Amino acid sequence: MSYQIEFIEARNGNPVITVNNYLLHSKYDPLREAERICQKEYIENYVHIVFGYGMGYIVNELKKQIKNDEIILIVDPLKEELKIKDNQVYSINELKEFKNNLKNSLEHYSREVKVICSPNYEKVAPNSYKSILQIVKDIQMSNIVYDNTIQLWGEKWQENSIHNLTFLTNDQPLTALYQFTNKPIVIASGGPSLIKQLPILRKIRNKVILIAAGSTINSLLKNDIIPDFVVSIDGGEANYKHFKDIESEGTSLIYGVSSHYKIQKEWKNKRFIFAGIEDQDLQAKVKMKYGVDLPLIKGGGSVANYCYSIAIRMTSGPITFIGQDLAYTNLQSHALGNRATKVVTEEYLIKRSAFKTLDYEGEEIYTDYAFTSMKESFENLVKDNPHKPGIYNCTEGGVSIEGFTNYSFKKFANEVIDFDKRELVNTTNSFPLIKWQAIESEFKKEMKLYSLLEEACLKLILSLKQDFHKKYFSKETLKLLKHTDAQIKEIVENELSVQSIMEPLIKQVLTKYKGTSRENNIEKFERVYHQNIAWYSGIQGIMKRMKHFTQSAIELGVENNCKN
Repeated sequence: MSYQIEFIEARNGNPVITVNNYLLHSKYDPLREAERICQKEYIENYVHIVFGYGMGYIVNELKKQIKNDEIILIVDPLKEELKIKDNQVYSINELKEFKNNLKNSLEHYSREVKVICSPNYEKVAPNSYKSILQIVKDIQMSNIVYDNTIQLWGEKWQENSIHNLTFLTNDQPLTALYQFTNKPIVIASGGPSLIKQLPILRKIRNKVILIAAGSTINSLLKNDIIPDFVVSIDGGEANYKHFKDIESEGTSLIYGVSSHYKIQKEWKNKRFIFAGIEDQDLQAKVKMKYGVDLPLIKGGGSVANYCYSIAIRMTSGPITFIGQDLAYTNLQSHALGNRATKVVTEEYLIKRSAFKTLDYEGEEIYTDYAFTSMKESFENLVKDNPHKPGIYNCTEGGVSIEGFTNYSFKKFANEVIDFDKRELVNTTNSFPLIKWQAIESEFKKEMKLYSLLEEACLKLILSLKQDFHKKYFSKETLKLLKHTDAQIKEIVENELSVQSIMEPLIKQVLTKYKGTSRENNIEKFERVYHQNIAWYSGIQGIMKRMKHFTQSAIELGVENNCKN
């Protein structure tokens, strides 16, 4: 698009800009205009996005207005044309960097964003403005998805990770499977397009390593196809039900530490364990306490994301996906045979906040923000960890994934697979197993610490409540605060990770109780008081649940090791 740009002088003598006859600033007093806009638009403790830098009047005034070091992000679609030298200003060609910066700026997956559009910029560059608004909406929706996830599943993940440590007496770390083959790997996901690829998969079954992504194993088994491996990461009861009553003979289980522990308990075949990249703290403590080096695997919102990261470590051959729709192909949610299959109605699409995007063939198809997050995870994984033998998308349906080579599955079977040369090149490695007594001893030590902290929190809460009517914190309370914080620090630093169960509480106390520049001393005291009550009451409840989980894990460990 061509722009007619003219620099003129406002009545008060300040320079202003016109673009295609649109004034980007007041022709009378751009400084006063900027002050008026910022007074109206500024929201304390928000991330502010300014669309349109122009001469910088609004940005400079906003910097004066901010009170708590809030972040300001600036985008100007005319950066090159206006010769803007400020490196903090993003051009329209730098939206990917802008998006990453915005994501990182929203602490604890906040959605508190304010977009300020400079005068007439939405008319000069309407498509660019729409792009900014869409980026903001996408990130906010992704944060809603993640926030809901940690609120719903944080406690369940914690329960599962404690119980799953009991299986270290029998299971091998995923590292045992690293580079054990040069065969092609086929990752079967549960999208609607899976079923049409099963006849080809059946023909080449013995020529590939087949990995089932989570509940997809049900669709495969119903079609008499037994995968070599199935990957499980989900800690929910629904995931356990997907696996319940599966005959696992011939299929090894690869599971993350947060996978529902009853799946592992009932799985009769070989099992391999790993930690997600988000479990670094737990992984470090398992290594320190038990000498087991669980591999850290980067994934995303889908079990198939983890399957990719696992597959590139297992084979030196090519990898392909089937059933990886990430969309409601033919208005279906999953492949037939998957226990999660739902009929996709208009009401369902509205409930999922579904929207249209381009599919594998460039046609419109419905997807949603959860699917989009998974798609972005794939694209980031491929970018960060490319696989030179090739990553193929043989789904032949659903969305297109950047970094994957779109390929027909028939063509992959006929041309990519080298039947004569590909074979297993290694047997799996073997690592020494942990004695149950070592795990049980550590669990009992942790339970004592949880009890001590639970008691300390109760004592502190009583002291805080006595201070409320005084409107100040007594010396006794401050002493108890220091002592209790030291106990929390000891558990966080030295015991097994409590990150999953604590994250929702941390988010609550850091976002719900933010101070403002307008509060007086009494208001500040009451805010900090309520923040402390929420924090230490939350910690007290967490310690109680941690004791329960650990005691249950001890009982599971005793049961498992009595059988062996």
